[in-house]
Amino acid sequence: LDCGREHADESFTYWEKHLFPFHERPDLDWPPLGANVTHHPRHPEFFAFFMDDVLFLGQGLPATNPENTPDPEEWQKYLKRNVNWTRKHFAANAERMKAAVIFGH
Repeated sequence: LDCGREHADESFTYWEKHLFPFHERPDLDWPPLGANVTHHPRHPEFFAFFMDDVLFLGQGLPATNPENTPDPEEWQKYLKRNVNWTRKHFAANAERMKAAVIFGH
């Protein structure tokens, strides 16, 4: 599914069900991740883990559908929390990080 205008809510439901807890899903038969995954307390779509000198970071992207966009003040707060999440993890891992992978969803 495309997470654009027509399928935004349905796509996010799949994301919540299947991808937020990817590191805890035994049905995937994946080997243990070997890293601690953290999520932002208010926004589980913001996640981070560090593995093999690489920071993996999940961010929320601005909605393309005006109907899914909150009021401007709340939206600015969301974007600021997104930026702060990124900065926090880059700063915390700067000394040991050789690369970063950023997931936008």
